Amino acid sequence: MDTVTPNNDIEILLLRYISGDSSKSEREQILAWIRENSKNAQELVDLRYNLHIIEKKKKYFDTEKAITTFESKTQPKKNVSIKQILIYASSIAALILLLFAINIFISKDNTLNLLASTTESTKDIVLSDGSMVTLNKKSKLSSIETFEKTNRKLLLEGEAFFEVAPDKANPFEIKVKEVTVKVLGTAFNIFSDSLQNVVVTVKSGRVEVSYNNQIIYINQGEQVTFSGIIQKISKSNFDIANSDAWKTGQLIFSNTTLKEVVASINKNMKGKFYIATPEIESRKINAKFDYDDSLKDVEEILTVVLGVEIKNDTIYQTSNIEEYSQ
Repeated sequence: MDTVTPNNDIEILLLRYISGDSSKSEREQILAWIRENSKNAQELVDLRYNLHIIEKKKKYFDTEKAITTFESKTQPKKNVSIKQILIYASSIAALILLLFAINIFISKDNTLNLLASTTESTKDIVLSDGSMVTLNKKSKLSSIETFEKTNRKLLLEGEAFFEVAPDKANPFEIKVKEVTVKVLGTAFNIFSDSLQNVVVTVKSGRVEVSYNNQIIYINQGEQVTFSGIIQKISKSNFDIANSDAWKTGQLIFSNTTLKEVVASINKNMKGKFYIATPEIESRKINAKFDYDDSLKDVEEILTVVLGVEIKNDTIYQTSNIEEYSQ
């Protein structure tokens, strides 16, 4: 498989990949490029996101027409290759897209009102309609125009837990990345990260999640996951006991598989555990961990309770016992 190193070449491949026009070989090159560096994945997400915004503003600017006009007026000279011209044209188009996107973001920010932001601690907020929000660390909550009973529209960056005051006439709406969450009255959690990933989990009530004209309804114990890189949205079940673990400061497991326990610890307590023996993934455990417990304490509990061995964050099988509890 060929590799792509020049920036202009990869930009062209990215545009073809996003538009769905790339070949199998080109898609393999893109995936290889993403694996080279985590920043590459972010670059793809950013480009896709900017193009998504610009597509919405198409009535103000026709990018395709601009590129066509540029190409029609550009004649190749004897010493200049067609490839060089295409690279130059794509660079100009990319610059136009970037400048236009910046203008969109500047205009958008002028209509936002910052309600709260956090750095190294969480924050509880009571909104004017009676809804309550707990904002996680390194998060930001803004209102689109003035938040009031008849305009309950918010913009979230990061993670927050919402307890929404019921109002059938005025739905509560949150925009996070490319996903829109709409509710009448319920309790739910929204998580998002720098790669444009979004996870919406419902603790009580019913929530509507929409992306790109696709609408999914989720109830208590269900979640929607949106992947920013592959632009895919999916629905699944989740452990409701730990839906707001970051807020309560506790992880509670009741007859929970080791696989689920490890995933939850890694996410909420910044663990890096890995199960080396697939056969023990289904072993079940009853336990409670506090956020201020050290990972060393967690290791000791898992070792004793499940009869496993942990070395360098890797979990190995040492016993044939199928189920443990504490």
